[in-house]
Amino acid sequence: MCRIAVYEKEDGSVWISRMNSGFVAKPMSKAIRKTMSAAASDVEEIIAEILEE
Repeated sequence: MCRIAVYEKEDGSVWISRMNSGFVAKPMSKAIRKTMSAAASDVEEIIAEILEE
C-alpha cells in the first residue's frame, strides 16, 4: 500500500497526497484504530521531513 503519493501537475506544482488513516479507522476495532493512528503519525512525520528539505 502506498501511504504517500507525490506528483507534479502540468503547471509544475508539486502535490503530496495521503489517505486520512485516522478518519478511515474510526469505525474499526480498537486494535485497528491504534495501528492506523500510529501509521497516520508516521505519515505526518515523513511529510514534515520532506517539507523541511
